[in-house]
Amino acid sequence: MRAACERVGLSREAAYWLRRRDDEFARGWAAALVLAHDAGEELLAACATEGIEEQIWYRGELVGTRRRIDARLLLAHLPRLDAAASMESAQRDAGRFDELLAVIAGEQPPEDLLAGDDVLPVEREAAAIRAHRGGRREALARWDGWRAGACSVVDAVLAREGAEFSPRTVSDVSTAALAAGLVTPPPDDRAARGPD
Repeated sequence: MRAACERVGLSREAAYWLRRRDDEFARGWAAALVLAHDAGEELLAACATEGIEEQIWYRGELVGTRRRIDARLLLAHLPRLDAAASMESAQRDAGRFDELLAVIAGEQPPEDLLAGDDVLPVEREAAAIRAHRGGRREALARWDGWRAGACSVVDAVLAREGAEFSPRTVSDVSTAALAAGLVTPPPDDRAARGPD
């Protein structure tokens, strides 16, 4: 999270403030933790088998490097990711993460695809089932159009940020996409944002 905040110029306090105050941002945060779970497990396995490269300094000079196997930090972090991954709602949101990011960015789904108070449209098959007889093809086309548009919005945000996606940076990329220009703290919240 620290790397994502630094990347978008947002203090940790401001990110936590947004999580407390913005429901969609909080949903995206929880979904990002679910997506980070697998990446954390992969990184833990790599650290456990390959070790971590450390620099060796002597009298202020770099004299070499060594590989040390120490996965304690990731082991301490995995229970948090496990708790997030066990939340049913976060699991569902992780499966539709691009759509959730698009909604946070301001891309609104068509009214006829919404159900209840949820900001995301119904699932694709549910949209087809809800359609009147003979309207299945049109409902699926509307849903597919929404999904394509949502993915385009997310791709544009990631391209604007120059983000490189890899399994080891999924939580940084996801959190950066959530914070990068998608939501802005109120102008009078300078204390939470920290120095510019």
